[in-house]
Amino acid sequence: MMREREQLDRLILLLTTLSFSSIAVGTLIAYQNPATNYEISIYQNTPTTYWISLVFALSTSVFILVATNPYRTMGILLGMISIISLLGLPLIRGYHQVGGTDAMTHLGATREILWTGELVSGIRYPMIHILGAELSLIFEQDANTVLYFVSTLFAITFSTFIFIFSRRLFSIGVGHIALLTSFMFLPINQISTSIEPHPTSQAILYLPVVLFGILLYYGVAKNRAILIIALLVVFYIHLHPQQAANLVLLLLTLSGLIFVLDKMSGDAGPETFVNRHLPSIITFSIFWIFMGEHDLLAGAVARESSRLLALTGRGIQTIEGRADSVETVGGSFEEIFIKIFLINFIFCTFFTYNLLKKCFAEWDVKQLRNDFEFLISIGTLSVVGFVVISLIGGTSDQFARHLGFVMVVVTIIGSVFIHRLYLVCLDGYNDQAVKSILAILLLVMLLFSAPVIFPSEYIYRGSGHVPETQMDGYETALNHYDGNSPILHTRTPAYRYADATNGPDSKIAQKLWNQYRSEVSLSPDHFANQSLHTDDQSFYISVLASDKTRDADMYRGFRFSFDDFDYLDRERGINKAFSNGQFELYKTGGVDSYE
Repeated sequence: MMREREQLDRLILLLTTLSFSSIAVGTLIAYQNPATNYEISIYQNTPTTYWISLVFALSTSVFILVATNPYRTMGILLGMISIISLLGLPLIRGYHQVGGTDAMTHLGATREILWTGELVSGIRYPMIHILGAELSLIFEQDANTVLYFVSTLFAITFSTFIFIFSRRLFSIGVGHIALLTSFMFLPINQISTSIEPHPTSQAILYLPVVLFGILLYYGVAKNRAILIIALLVVFYIHLHPQQAANLVLLLLTLSGLIFVLDKMSGDAGPETFVNRHLPSIITFSIFWIFMGEHDLLAGAVARESSRLLALTGRGIQTIEGRADSVETVGGSFEEIFIKIFLINFIFCTFFTYNLLKKCFAEWDVKQLRNDFEFLISIGTLSVVGFVVISLIGGTSDQFARHLGFVMVVVTIIGSVFIHRLYLVCLDGYNDQAVKSILAILLLVMLLFSAPVIFPSEYIYRGSGHVPETQMDGYETALNHYDGNSPILHTRTPAYRYADATNGPDSKIAQKLWNQYRSEVSLSPDHFANQSLHTDDQSFYISVLASDKTRDADMYRGFRFSFDDFDYLDRERGINKAFSNGQFELYKTGGVDSYE
């Protein structure tokens, strides 16, 4: 027995040494192969050596956490280092900017704080911008780099507190499985949540921290936890009020359930009532103080209520429209669902089974009234209702944001289910066989989830990579643009670049935003069948290298083909006003307003 133990110790020492070395070497090789032009997929353009080293390191981490007890700290460290290298890959490979849509506006908002010392007007969730500006000043780094670094920190925080929460509420064994499942980043679906700077995504990834504070209150630290909860809720509201509203809904549902169970158990005195519902009271009160009088909240409630009553089906229409687009370029709805949501679906099944079992097989009022696992599961169902409402009558892809919130709790409860199933199997089967199967299943789910962490051709989405030459080209063009003629775009509207380079409050950004909002800046498909030029109408056409790669190549000319882009060069009435290889600006018709 001692000999076998020594052999296992040597094997683990060898594997961990090789794993730490391999991930270090793989990361160094990735660093030495920086991106030069736009990359549609970071997966394809990162050296294969890196991916081999990452898979090897994660495999070793899974093996250690599942198979052994004395070395689990080493397994945690190896897993965290591996996932940090993956999350930080855009920075490691020198991406100038990560995120070409909302992230550009958030970059501009952060820069405005650095330029003026003031927040951008109209933004109700400035926490990401404040953090980005502060760290940019402290570390003397560009805001674009710091913002993605902040986003990565939130992702690391997600995994850390999923582990801490699960370990405190359940057991150390659940914590280790939860850590591995957190590496799947199930809340990130690339429909409306992502790793890049995107406040609602960062709010979702920060949710485990808030839940941990609430868990402390219902555990052994009531008095100390109240102040923690209050501070966390204030921070959370300013991170993103939409997810704060989801938190309020979850806690109010949780309190309603506690009230019913306390009544049924006969223990519902005045003192008990205050103690049992204080987190919900504090959270709701703080939310109302900050958001109750804001037009943002009132407008959102009115808009969603009217659409629900009208049964607009905007969420469903979004899914159907994207499914049709994917099918046009050779994919299918089923393929996309499997790639993005298969692991989510499996964990939702675990969550549902676990909840049904508690409701029917383990029903005990006095026990369940203090069962935080049961209480938070029921509370989460209210947010599931938001997912359904958003699909039936919501705004575009808002359902995916609410789904991301739900998947945080599902990740935790799904890990609990896996651990309980693991313990049941240990009682009836060979220990080594059960551990091996569990390790393989977790590793397979990890590898299946990894391609969704970043957008890529795998899920028919171009990456959010914005090369520096692309940004500089737009900035140069905008510096000479007087705003008299609209700027047409194919994918990314011009106002996003104006936000990033001049700030969202700048006059040029506001002018280009008005063009976008009035729907005069979107270029017609195939440039109006290559008949875009008119002598009496003056406008510009912006073309990014990323547009050509996405539309002509990945989307197989669905909206714009290579020949359509060539049309801009060969059409006599269209002149190229600016070009730097990654950005081209064309001018057509009327009097030239580009100096």
